[in-house]
Amino acid sequence: MKPKGSVYSEEVRARLAAVRAPEYAQALVEISRWMVRRGLSAQALADLAGLGRSTVNQFLQGAYPRFHPSVDVSLLTARLYGAMRAHPAPAPAGPPARFLGTRNAGEIHRALNACLRQHACAVIHGAPAEEKTFTVRCVIAEHQAAGRDDLLYVYAPPDPSPLGMLQRICAAAGTTVRSNQKYPLTQSLLENFRQRPRMPVVIVDEAQHLLRAPFDALETIRELRDLSGNDLAERRQDSYGCGLLLIGSHVLYAQFERNKFLLGQWRDRIQIKTQLTGMDEAEALEIAARELGNGRPARLGEGLKHEILRASREVDPHTLACGKCRKPLEAGEACSCGGQAKPCVFHSPRKLSIWIDRAREKRAAQKGAA
Repeated sequence: MKPKGSVYSEEVRARLAAVRAPEYAQALVEISRWMVRRGLSAQALADLAGLGRSTVNQFLQGAYPRFHPSVDVSLLTARLYGAMRAHPAPAPAGPPARFLGTRNAGEIHRALNACLRQHACAVIHGAPAEEKTFTVRCVIAEHQAAGRDDLLYVYAPPDPSPLGMLQRICAAAGTTVRSNQKYPLTQSLLENFRQRPRMPVVIVDEAQHLLRAPFDALETIRELRDLSGNDLAERRQDSYGCGLLLIGSHVLYAQFERNKFLLGQWRDRIQIKTQLTGMDEAEALEIAARELGNGRPARLGEGLKHEILRASREVDPHTLACGKCRKPLEAGEACSCGGQAKPCVFHSPRKLSIWIDRAREKRAAQKGAA
């Protein structure tokens, strides 16, 4: 008995063979990620390929071969893969703006590398003006430009729900399962993670929103991390599951500590805890001189230094740091260097970047006038 797919004419079969689509499983991964980048629904894909929605849904759910064992699945795969080729997704965007490469950016970069290579769980917290989100987005853009899809960025809204967070992670991962129940979403993510060459990192921005009783959304993310691990892995680090980076304001880790008896499962899961204290004066001036120089650091006069520091200055009243060495301190804690705990004064990369742009525009206008 001939497979049902043989109803295609020889001309159509030859055209589909010329697509050279990969095997069903690999094609499903690529098509799913393409749909996310294009923002396409299953119905939109069905319209592009000239197929029925139920056919496309079964294909995307990985159930088509089971429901239609007599059909040549390679022909359907080639048809959908050809639609993807004919309507390519836009190229990944580059970094959203100039990346200054601050000390804090280096801390975030190191935490991300640990989450990727060691499957670590990291918490990074600091004042809003320290550009944590901007740095993460720059790193994600670098990975995407290099063809890597291993950083899954999600934003935690002010009132996160377990279902809502899973749906956001599914969208970031490129899964095609759409559901209003936690179990199918979790299973789709686990299957997505298994098919990847490297376990991804889930990055949750504004994670302090998760630290609200009864912590259901936070515990759902911990469950996903635990389920994605494998206790029978050959290497111990492989049993930790997906990497996890929680980024938030200065209250993020304090909330973990305040609720440590209710969140006991997290204590041995957070391997990296980093509090950012922003750029100090020396770093701000060094970056400004580097950016304004023509291949070598520019010479900054005292008046210009004062202007740069004044334009980029920020105060975080919620974070205490040593007035001498800038080490983060708790209230009433004395620093080993003898300095006193004071509200953290730092210099904002965003404000510094704006000042540098204006200085360059002013310089260009002066050259044009001359």
